[in-house]
Amino acid sequence: MLQWMAHAGDPPRALAWDDVGPSDRTCPACGAAMRRVAAYGAVLDSCADHGVWFDRSELERVLYRFAIGEPTR
Repeated sequence: MLQWMAHAGDPPRALAWDDVGPSDRTCPACGAAMRRVAAYGAVLDSCADHGVWFDRSELERVLYRFAIGEPTR
């Protein structure tokens, strides 16, 4: 499923991320500064070139809240 989402172009509207601001982390793939984005009760780190990076349990939280139809905010 995640592989499909990564190659499907723009994410569905329900998966839109809210920009929270700059992250204190760098992208593990390229070393660029990341942004923090919020969705479904999780604040995630996002690289403009490499996508969203999930910490422990964040993916499960996002998928669960998406599956039950909980709003992003």
